[in-house]
Amino acid sequence: MSLNIPGVTLDENERMLLETLPLSFLKDVEHLYVEATKEGAVDRDLAFQYGISLSKSEYKEDHVRGLQILDKLFKQSRSESQKYRSLGFERDCLYYMAFCHVRLKQYEKANHVALMADKMQPNNPQTKQLIVIINKLLKKDGLLGMATFGGGLALLGIGGIVAAGAVVLLTKRRSP
Repeated sequence: MSLNIPGVTLDENERMLLETLPLSFLKDVEHLYVEATKEGAVDRDLAFQYGISLSKSEYKEDHVRGLQILDKLFKQSRSESQKYRSLGFERDCLYYMAFCHVRLKQYEKANHVALMADKMQPNNPQTKQLIVIINKLLKKDGLLGMATFGGGLALLGIGGIVAAGAVVLLTKRRSP
């Protein structure tokens, strides 16, 4: 199943990038994560896999949870000493965080996070492709925002004309 974005044309690779995972797979990964949590044995790789899986769910709540897990992993990695840090891992966390923001329709945040990932690994084609998708969404969202803003201005203009007309009518009624 793929994420459908009305008004945005995606090529085959972009559609593939935005596909969702089957619910059965998500349940399997969730089961592993929950069991490891109960045993106090959640390692970074399992938490990361669970965060990625949640980012590819079709449910908004999963995207929020995935974002939380990935953000925590990113911050933990950033706080490790330089010797143990992995820029590739941090870039991957940022990439999937941006992905979650796209799924949540938070395109400005997605763009900011994706650009951070791109700065860490400027030649990564996966990040470049996500930035292209985000830019398409920002453009569509911006056009929609401008149309909404323009419509609001038109309503204000009509409201102003109606109010002015009401003032003129009331003034004429009070005049002898």
